[in-house]
Amino acid sequence: SLLLCILGTIGIHRSKTMGKRYIIQGIKLLTPILILIILLMSIESFLYQIGSAPPPFSSIIENLSHSPIGGNTVIPVDEDTFTGKINLQWGIASGGYLLLLSSIMMIISGSLLILDNIIFFHNKNNGED
Repeated sequence: SLLLCILGTIGIHRSKTMGKRYIIQGIKLLTPILILIILLMSIESFLYQIGSAPPPFSSIIENLSHSPIGGNTVIPVDEDTFTGKINLQWGIASGGYLLLLSSIMMIISGSLLILDNIIFFHNKNNGED
């Protein structure tokens, strides 16, 4: 993806066009994380619409939907065949944070290129800027 983005900049004579491409690429990088967070936040309401989940799972889903970025919970289990605790941790690891950071940097750099509006080279064919 990065290689195709770099190759796509060949032949662009205005920074405004490159800025638009950077903004689009930044939005493409940001989309999977946003979709994941929105889906995790909406799991609780979806489960209440189709029916209730078993008690241990309902507490897991409630904790997960209230803090989709990260968290942990301990669920005590007391069944006939098993007694103990389940420790559950979730969250966006360093890769998710780096993806968010890179998408924000792409959007900011694209915005700066659009505001700058430099002509990299003049087109010899038609003499226009």
